[in-house]
Amino acid sequence: MTTDQANATAAWQALAEFWSPFAFMLGDGATVEEIDAWQAAQDVTLPSDVRALIGVHSHLQVPAITGGGYPAEVSLSHVSQWVRFDRSEVNTRMDDPEWWPEIFEEAGLPSASMADYVIVGSSPWGADYGIYVMLHPGSSAVYGIASNEPRIDPLGSMVDWVAKLRPKGLPNVQALPAAWEDFDEGSGAGLAERHRFYLGLGHPERLQRWESFEAKFIEIFDSLSS
Repeated sequence: MTTDQANATAAWQALAEFWSPFAFMLGDGATVEEIDAWQAAQDVTLPSDVRALIGVHSHLQVPAITGGGYPAEVSLSHVSQWVRFDRSEVNTRMDDPEWWPEIFEEAGLPSASMADYVIVGSSPWGADYGIYVMLHPGSSAVYGIASNEPRIDPLGSMVDWVAKLRPKGLPNVQALPAAWEDFDEGSGAGLAERHRFYLGLGHPERLQRWESFEAKFIEIFDSLSS
Protein backbone atom coordinates (compact mmCIF):
# COMPACT_ATOMS: atom_id res chain seq x y z
CA MET A 1 0.00 0.00 0.00
CA THR A 2 1.36 3.42 -0.96
CA THR A 3 1.44 6.40 1.38
CA ASP A 4 -1.42 8.01 -0.55
CA GLN A 5 -3.51 4.85 -0.24
CA ALA A 6 -2.79 4.54 3.48
CA ASN A 7 -3.72 8.17 4.12
CA ALA A 8 -6.88 7.81 2.05
CA THR A 9 -7.95 4.69 3.94
CA ALA A 10 -7.28 6.37 7.29
CA ALA A 11 -9.29 9.45 6.28
CA TRP A 12 -12.36 7.41 5.38
CA GLN A 13 -11.98 5.30 8.52
CA ALA A 14 -12.09 8.48 10.62
CA LEU A 15 -15.28 9.59 8.87
CA ALA A 16 -16.83 6.12 9.10
CA GLU A 17 -16.08 5.85 12.82
CA PHE A 18 -17.85 9.15 13.50
CA TRP A 19 -20.86 8.03 11.46
CA SER A 20 -20.62 4.37 12.47
CA PRO A 21 -24.41 3.68 12.66
CA PHE A 22 -24.76 5.03 9.12
CA ALA A 23 -21.57 3.58 7.61
CA PHE A 24 -23.77 1.43 5.35
CA MET A 25 -24.41 4.63 3.37
CA LEU A 26 -20.78 4.95 2.26
CA GLY A 27 -20.55 4.84 -1.51
CA ASP A 28 -18.16 2.49 -3.27
CA GLY A 29 -14.92 4.02 -4.46
CA ALA A 30 -14.58 5.20 -8.03
CA THR A 31 -12.77 2.77 -10.32
CA VAL A 32 -9.57 3.66 -12.14
CA GLU A 33 -11.57 3.58 -15.38
CA GLU A 34 -14.19 6.00 -14.01
CA ILE A 35 -11.53 8.43 -12.81
CA ASP A 36 -9.62 8.25 -16.10
CA ALA A 37 -12.81 8.78 -18.11
CA TRP A 38 -13.71 11.82 -16.01
CA GLN A 39 -10.22 13.29 -16.44
CA ALA A 40 -10.45 12.92 -20.21
CA ALA A 41 -13.93 14.46 -20.36
CA GLN A 42 -13.07 17.43 -18.14
CA ASP A 43 -9.45 17.86 -19.31
CA VAL A 44 -8.22 17.75 -15.72
CA THR A 45 -5.47 15.67 -14.11
CA LEU A 46 -6.15 14.72 -10.51
CA PRO A 47 -3.23 14.34 -8.09
CA SER A 48 -2.39 10.89 -6.76
CA ASP A 49 -3.65 11.60 -3.23
CA VAL A 50 -7.08 12.64 -4.53
CA ARG A 51 -7.26 9.62 -6.85
CA ALA A 52 -6.44 7.38 -3.91
CA LEU A 53 -9.04 9.08 -1.71
CA ILE A 54 -11.97 8.73 -4.09
CA GLY A 55 -10.85 5.20 -4.92
CA VAL A 56 -11.63 4.09 -1.36
CA HIS A 57 -15.11 5.64 -1.09
CA SER A 58 -17.00 8.17 -3.17
CA HIS A 59 -19.26 9.81 -0.60
CA LEU A 60 -21.57 9.36 2.38
CA GLN A 61 -24.22 12.06 1.78
CA VAL A 62 -26.06 12.31 5.08
CA PRO A 63 -28.61 15.11 5.67
CA ALA A 64 -26.93 18.37 6.68
CA ILE A 65 -29.28 19.22 9.60
CA THR A 66 -27.06 21.84 11.25
CA GLY A 67 -26.60 23.59 7.91
CA GLY A 68 -23.21 25.09 8.74
CA GLY A 69 -19.85 24.43 7.17
CA TYR A 70 -18.87 22.22 4.27
CA PRO A 71 -18.36 18.68 5.66
CA ALA A 72 -17.47 15.97 3.16
CA GLU A 73 -20.20 13.64 4.42
CA VAL A 74 -22.77 16.21 3.31
CA SER A 75 -21.18 17.78 0.23
CA LEU A 76 -18.96 15.31 -1.62
CA SER A 77 -20.30 13.77 -4.84
CA HIS A 78 -19.12 10.81 -6.92
CA VAL A 79 -16.37 11.82 -9.37
CA SER A 80 -18.76 11.31 -12.28
CA GLN A 81 -20.67 14.36 -10.99
CA TRP A 82 -17.62 16.60 -10.65
CA VAL A 83 -17.37 19.53 -13.06
CA ARG A 84 -14.50 21.82 -13.93
CA PHE A 85 -15.33 25.17 -12.38
CA ASP A 86 -15.48 27.16 -15.63
CA ARG A 87 -18.04 24.66 -16.99
CA SER A 88 -20.14 24.49 -13.81
CA GLU A 89 -23.42 26.26 -13.12
CA VAL A 90 -21.65 28.21 -10.39
CA ASN A 91 -19.87 30.05 -13.19
CA THR A 92 -22.12 29.75 -16.25
CA ARG A 93 -25.04 31.48 -14.53
CA MET A 94 -22.88 34.60 -14.09
CA ASP A 95 -22.97 37.36 -16.72
CA ASP A 96 -19.55 38.78 -15.88
CA PRO A 97 -16.64 36.48 -16.94
CA GLU A 98 -14.33 38.32 -14.54
CA TRP A 99 -16.58 37.83 -11.51
CA TRP A 100 -15.01 34.67 -10.13
CA PRO A 101 -11.40 35.36 -11.18
CA GLU A 102 -11.53 38.61 -9.22
CA ILE A 103 -12.99 36.84 -6.18
CA PHE A 104 -10.34 34.11 -6.43
CA GLU A 105 -7.65 36.76 -6.52
CA GLU A 106 -9.08 38.66 -3.55
CA ALA A 107 -9.31 35.41 -1.57
CA GLY A 108 -5.64 34.66 -2.21
CA LEU A 109 -6.29 31.39 -4.02
CA PRO A 110 -3.40 29.61 -5.80
CA SER A 111 -4.76 30.57 -9.23
CA ALA A 112 -7.27 33.06 -10.61
CA SER A 113 -8.10 30.79 -13.56
CA MET A 114 -11.46 29.04 -13.28
CA ALA A 115 -10.14 26.14 -15.37
CA ASP A 116 -7.76 25.29 -12.52
CA TYR A 117 -10.58 24.29 -10.13
CA VAL A 118 -13.21 21.56 -9.93
CA ILE A 119 -16.60 21.59 -8.23
CA VAL A 120 -16.64 18.31 -6.26
CA GLY A 121 -19.99 18.68 -4.53
CA SER A 122 -22.57 20.87 -2.88
CA SER A 123 -24.79 20.97 0.18
CA PRO A 124 -28.43 20.42 -0.83
CA TRP A 125 -29.63 22.04 2.41
CA GLY A 126 -27.52 25.09 1.57
CA ALA A 127 -29.52 25.90 -1.56
CA ASP A 128 -30.43 29.39 -0.34
CA TYR A 129 -26.75 30.22 0.10
CA GLY A 130 -25.30 28.37 -2.88
CA ILE A 131 -23.01 26.10 -0.84
CA TYR A 132 -20.38 24.29 -2.95
CA VAL A 133 -16.99 22.71 -2.44
CA MET A 134 -14.23 23.05 -5.02
CA LEU A 135 -10.89 21.33 -5.44
CA HIS A 136 -7.65 22.86 -6.70
CA PRO A 137 -6.00 19.79 -8.28
CA GLY A 138 -2.65 21.55 -8.48
CA SER A 139 -2.35 21.60 -4.68
CA SER A 140 -4.99 19.05 -3.55
CA ALA A 141 -6.56 21.88 -1.53
CA VAL A 142 -10.32 22.22 -1.17
CA TYR A 143 -12.37 25.35 -0.60
CA GLY A 144 -15.92 25.97 0.54
CA ILE A 145 -17.94 28.45 -1.49
CA ALA A 146 -21.00 30.36 -0.34
CA SER A 147 -21.69 31.59 -3.86
CA ASN A 148 -24.61 33.87 -3.03
CA GLU A 149 -22.55 36.03 -0.65
CA PRO A 150 -19.95 35.39 -2.20
CA ARG A 151 -17.40 33.89 0.22
CA ILE A 152 -14.58 31.39 -0.12
CA ASP A 153 -13.31 29.42 2.89
CA PRO A 154 -10.11 27.32 2.83
CA LEU A 155 -10.67 23.77 4.10
CA GLY A 156 -7.16 22.30 3.86
CA SER A 157 -6.14 19.29 1.80
CA MET A 158 -8.86 17.03 0.46
CA VAL A 159 -7.61 14.13 2.59
CA ASP A 160 -7.71 16.23 5.76
CA TRP A 161 -11.14 17.57 4.80
CA VAL A 162 -12.57 14.05 4.70
CA ALA A 163 -10.72 12.96 7.83
CA LYS A 164 -11.27 15.93 10.12
CA LEU A 165 -14.06 18.34 9.15
CA ARG A 166 -17.29 17.15 10.77
CA PRO A 167 -20.63 19.02 10.72
CA LYS A 168 -20.63 22.24 12.71
CA GLY A 169 -22.17 21.84 16.15
CA LEU A 170 -22.28 18.04 16.04
CA PRO A 171 -19.83 16.56 18.60
CA ASN A 172 -20.79 12.95 17.82
CA VAL A 173 -23.39 10.97 15.93
CA GLN A 174 -25.41 10.33 19.10
CA ALA A 175 -26.15 14.08 19.15
CA LEU A 176 -27.83 13.91 15.75
CA PRO A 177 -31.46 13.63 17.00
CA ALA A 178 -30.97 16.54 19.41
CA ALA A 179 -29.49 18.64 16.61
CA TRP A 180 -32.55 17.91 14.48
CA GLU A 181 -34.89 18.82 17.35
CA ASP A 182 -33.08 22.13 17.77
CA PHE A 183 -33.38 22.79 14.05
CA ASP A 184 -36.99 21.68 13.58
CA GLU A 185 -38.78 19.33 15.97
CA GLY A 186 -39.56 15.96 14.47
CA SER A 187 -38.70 12.30 14.04
CA GLY A 188 -36.53 10.53 11.53
CA ALA A 189 -39.47 10.49 9.13
CA GLY A 190 -39.73 14.26 9.37
CA LEU A 191 -36.03 14.61 8.69
CA ALA A 192 -36.29 12.28 5.71
CA GLU A 193 -39.16 14.31 4.29
CA ARG A 194 -37.17 17.54 4.63
CA HIS A 195 -34.12 15.91 3.07
CA ARG A 196 -36.15 14.66 0.10
CA PHE A 197 -37.41 18.20 -0.42
CA TYR A 198 -33.90 19.59 -0.70
CA LEU A 199 -32.69 16.72 -2.85
CA GLY A 200 -35.59 17.45 -5.18
CA LEU A 201 -34.07 20.86 -5.91
CA GLY A 202 -31.71 19.63 -8.60
CA HIS A 203 -30.13 16.49 -7.10
CA PRO A 204 -31.81 13.58 -8.93
CA GLU A 205 -28.89 11.14 -8.49
CA ARG A 206 -28.71 11.81 -4.75
CA LEU A 207 -32.47 11.50 -4.39
CA GLN A 208 -32.50 8.11 -6.09
CA ARG A 209 -29.65 6.92 -3.89
CA TRP A 210 -31.29 8.29 -0.72
CA GLU A 211 -34.56 6.50 -1.44
CA SER A 212 -32.73 3.17 -1.54
CA PHE A 213 -31.80 3.37 2.15
CA GLU A 214 -34.15 6.00 3.58
CA ALA A 215 -36.15 3.48 5.65
CA LYS A 216 -33.01 2.10 7.28
CA PHE A 217 -31.75 5.62 8.01
CA ILE A 218 -35.04 6.51 9.74
CA GLU A 219 -34.95 3.33 11.82
CA ILE A 220 -31.41 3.98 13.05
CA PHE A 221 -32.03 7.69 13.58
CA ASP A 222 -35.07 6.97 15.76
CA SER A 223 -33.13 4.35 17.73
CA LEU A 224 -30.57 7.03 18.61
CA SER A 225 -33.42 9.15 19.97
CA SER A 226 -34.62 6.48 22.41
